Amino acid sequence: MPNKDELQPFSADHALFNSAMTTVKDQSRIGSCTANSLAGAYEYLFKKSAGSNIDVSRLFIYYNARALNAQMYGIANTGYSMTDAIAALEQYGTCFELIWPYKISYVNVQPSEATYEQA
Repeated sequence: MPNKDELQPFSADHALFNSAMTTVKDQSRIGSCTANSLAGAYEYLFKKSAGSNIDVSRLFIYYNARALNAQMYGIANTGYSMTDAIAALEQYGTCFELIWPYKISYVNVQPSEATYEQA
């Protein structure tokens, strides 16, 4: 544990960081922590640059990250790497949560064509 004197003093920059934070979301029983964290980072960066909130589809990111390795592992409610999630986001983009909502029944379902068009 660092000595108290070695800790950084409070900075006003922390308040600026907090003002751009988006809400924390519940991943439920789905093993989608990487998609949740990447979606949160995406929403944070969007809010910081555009000044408005968006909710991106965590399941869209989750499905496509697993689809990148589907031939090897298949589509199952399993984890994957942040590298796969970022690659999926770069390749497919993401749609709004309103278009492809976070429902347990959708976890292994390929998103609709409309979601890919929006992404």
